[in-house]
Amino acid sequence: MVFKGNGIQVLGALIDRQAPRLTGVASTDPNIFVLFVTLYFFYTFTHLNKFRNILGFILTLSAIVLTFSRGGYVGIVLGAVLLLFIGKNYGKKIKIVMGVCIIVIIAYYFQNQLPINPFEQLENRFSSIGSDGGSGRNVLWANAWHTFTQHPLLGIGINSTLSYSLDQGELLARYIHNTYLEILSELGIVGFITYFSFCIMLLYTSLKLIKHKVYFFLPVFVALFVQMFFLSVEYNEMFYLCVVLLYRYAKEYKING
Repeated sequence: MVFKGNGIQVLGALIDRQAPRLTGVASTDPNIFVLFVTLYFFYTFTHLNKFRNILGFILTLSAIVLTFSRGGYVGIVLGAVLLLFIGKNYGKKIKIVMGVCIIVIIAYYFQNQLPINPFEQLENRFSSIGSDGGSGRNVLWANAWHTFTQHPLLGIGINSTLSYSLDQGELLARYIHNTYLEILSELGIVGFITYFSFCIMLLYTSLKLIKHKVYFFLPVFVALFVQMFFLSVEYNEMFYLCVVLLYRYAKEYKING
């Protein structure tokens, strides 16, 4: 349980600047891992009537916590807060919140006896935002905005971020880590409006499903859209799996839009 080094990956875990982080096996990025389990987290959260779903909720919640992903936390928390205000079963929701609070209090009380102190890791992750600029995102976002201002209408071309950054003299080709800025710089205002309209349509369809007691889609997409503010995932397969599932549910309930 001694964590030294940076960028060391083994068996679904990552040592990131002296900190242990869960990545899973679908990706080497803890933030992408949260994106992958967001659907399962909110589905189990809204279907706690079976033991397997309760177990799934506990496992996905624990896994998300162990990623120590700042952007992932923000997306999941906002989606969970939204879920508390939609639908019924307020008594069950209060019990869930109380249960999570009790677990947090117990973990905080015994934090020094745990193999990994999650509260210390959380404090270190969020306190480092000012010094690391969100893992360098402040520089990447500024460069992306500058690129957009140089090519505002149609952008630099789809999927051109990496090669364009090298052409501009940058030493490393890096994604922007912001889906919206990446689309804005690559496709300009025309592509961005198209993509943004698509996102609005997904939220609109998710809202219409609420009256059919399908509650998990709205928090899922809200959480995903928030996480996409910190990730370049316009082509991510999990996002489009959620889109396909939403289409199937909408077709089942004969929802147009």
